[in-house]
Amino acid sequence: MKIDAIRGREAAHFLPVVRRLPLALAEGRGSRVRDVEGQEFVDLTAGWGVTCIGHCHPALVEAIRAQAGRLMQTTNLFYTLPQLDLIERLNAITPDAITRSFLVSSGTEAVEGALKLAHRATGRANFVSTENGFHGRTLGALRVIGQAKHRDPYRALLPDGHVVPYDDLEAARTAVNDSCAAFIVEPLQGRAA
Repeated sequence: MKIDAIRGREAAHFLPVVRRLPLALAEGRGSRVRDVEGQEFVDLTAGWGVTCIGHCHPALVEAIRAQAGRLMQTTNLFYTLPQLDLIERLNAITPDAITRSFLVSSGTEAVEGALKLAHRATGRANFVSTENGFHGRTLGALRVIGQAKHRDPYRALLPDGHVVPYDDLEAARTAVNDSCAAFIVEPLQGRAA
């Protein structure tokens, strides 16, 4: 199937939220992908955000296959050994002050959880973030996103936040005051404007 036919089929049913490249991927291994027309490319993203791990690593494929054959999905109402194993491994590598983990499916969910935790711990509702920071597209994440193109269409739904320049330590020190629940920053801005 050619890319134009795929684009036409998709346009009838798919709501686009990002501008797609004119390429339909069919398979991938590591950093290499092949499109539906058989052309091979080097994928310099090798995933997206928190899934930037490459394509189809044999160990990961086998781990997913094995787990899917036992238990694919459950809720937090039940205990599972893989979750217990993971949180114990996380505990072994985190600073001593961090004693608990809460597992989520995406970076955006992690941001949502961090915002809620900061509010709950401080009783404050003001957040400071940096220009060009990307934290996801849910309402909570949009509140602290530093990219107007994502935030502005929903401004009427969002409380005002305080966004400081990414590399301005003095602006951050000034903004983080007694009304601030948390300062959220990406150590490396992967999706900067």
